[in-house]
Amino acid sequence: MKKIISVLLVLNIALLGFTFYEEYNLYFGNLHSHTEYSDGVETPETALEYANDFIDFMAITDHAHYFSQELPNGKNKYDSIIDECKTLTTGTFLGIPGFEWTASGPGHINFYDVRTYTDRNIDPNLVSLYEWVNANKPIGQFNHPISMFGNFDDCKYYPYVDKYMNLFEIGNGNWYQNQTVSEEMLENFALALNNGWHVGTTIGQDNHKANWGSANDSRTAIYSKSLAAEDIYHSMKNMLTYGTEDKNLILKFWANDEPAGSIIYDPFLVKFNIELIETPDDKIETVYIYDKNGIYDEIHVDSNEFKYNFEIEPESGYEFYYLIIKECDGERAVSTPIWFQSSNKTYLLNLKAYPKSVKSGEFTKLFFDLVNMNTEEKILNLSIKSDTEKTILSKDYNLKGESISYESIEIPVNEEKMLLYIDDIFYSEIKIKIMSEDSLNIIIDKTHYNYGEDYRARFIDEMSNKGNQVSYLEKMIKKDSLDKANVFIIPLPGEEGTFDKMKMLHTMHYPILETFIKSGGTLIMIGNPAQKTEEIVQSYNDFLINIGVEDTFDESGKMLNSGNSEYIQKIEGGKIILLADEDDTKLIGILNKKW
Repeated sequence: MKKIISVLLVLNIALLGFTFYEEYNLYFGNLHSHTEYSDGVETPETALEYANDFIDFMAITDHAHYFSQELPNGKNKYDSIIDECKTLTTGTFLGIPGFEWTASGPGHINFYDVRTYTDRNIDPNLVSLYEWVNANKPIGQFNHPISMFGNFDDCKYYPYVDKYMNLFEIGNGNWYQNQTVSEEMLENFALALNNGWHVGTTIGQDNHKANWGSANDSRTAIYSKSLAAEDIYHSMKNMLTYGTEDKNLILKFWANDEPAGSIIYDPFLVKFNIELIETPDDKIETVYIYDKNGIYDEIHVDSNEFKYNFEIEPESGYEFYYLIIKECDGERAVSTPIWFQSSNKTYLLNLKAYPKSVKSGEFTKLFFDLVNMNTEEKILNLSIKSDTEKTILSKDYNLKGESISYESIEIPVNEEKMLLYIDDIFYSEIKIKIMSEDSLNIIIDKTHYNYGEDYRARFIDEMSNKGNQVSYLEKMIKKDSLDKANVFIIPLPGEEGTFDKMKMLHTMHYPILETFIKSGGTLIMIGNPAQKTEEIVQSYNDFLINIGVEDTFDESGKMLNSGNSEYIQKIEGGKIILLADEDDTKLIGILNKKW
């Protein structure tokens, strides 16, 4: 299942023909703008007349929660946007009516090609919005997916609206500079693709000033048979787009005679083609080819024309490839992906394992998403196999049509690599590190606003490099939390958090910790200079006194009452270690000792 690749690279020559690009025209415009109908300036009519001089198309996407305020003539704002876009459309310019749904937390989404609208005042819930999308079937665009505005519940996938959520902003902004592509937006774009979304790339100027289309050179490029609304909408639905910070860049990307935005089912061999043209004075520096794992290939260009082709054998039932182009002046463009999928339309995505290091025979938990893109209910057979194709586990899952199921399964580990299949089609592999029998399973408490989490990188690296497993306990300490642990580290709390009770060690945890120690575990408590109340420190000292430890922390929690920097005491099968302050060197030294 190894990919094969062959390439041909030729610079400064005429571009190859491809029927699709011969039949479709390329238009540049802006799918995200505002006017005085919400929080911008001037009327949609003024905005469209202005944009006509700079771009081929523009969408008016005012915030829908402003539409409850009627215009002076008594007309609804959205109805007026629809009418004004129609009136200002010509043979060389298209006005696109739309609206922006905004809600704090979930994020902002534009909708087009729909006569009705919804807004956050009707319902601010993202799932409710997707139900509206499913009922009204608009064209949807995820806007500026960054933490400031919201990233749609970490781009959580909803298969039943995938066919209507067609576009994704990888850049946004109406400042003069063309630096509109955002690293955070690119990260969320990759997350959305890995979660299952099929979306085309765009860049919106998001104009709130009178600079529609002229704010910068950032554009959404659309391949369409014409500028007629029905043709542009058809191209938007089919993701025949790319986002570019350079208004002159021509980007063509196709595979097996299908353009970017296509889903190609069951290909054995995929033949990719990339063609780029820039103006003679504007060279392309680098072309990055991305797949679901990140950068697949990087090609240095240093030319204003570029042609490249390569071949692969898809290795799984769900893959995608897209391009990020960087020009010598720093401007970037991002293509829409091309997907290669199983025609079964049943998929396994986002495979993860925890822990990823175990001793032979110990259990790890696999986490994965199962997706049924068929309209009817399906039974999905999961098989987990070893690297030698030996079946480790087989299990059936029943999924409704156009649905997703978030699954986990605990499995013993005896081999380092496991391969996961759905209905005998390979999807993903996971590698689990098998540790030696004398390695340590170290868990660090993270449930009491503990101190020093940001400073443990060296400790974690050194312990991991020596074959130990290090992980955090992120939920309340429970009876089985420490079943597989050899070492449990509790740093005293830091200054974060507002509730002292959340920082205290509670009596319900005493028997859990005592059982852990007496069963052979090592408990390490670490003091620190962070400000904390005597009551908080006393809650940890009370446990130490209760279990018979002969030293405790002073009232500040910075030092030990004995004056020593460390204290070690054996208690039945295990031991307890107290450290006066945060010192990675000392902690590493103690755990490297053979006791």
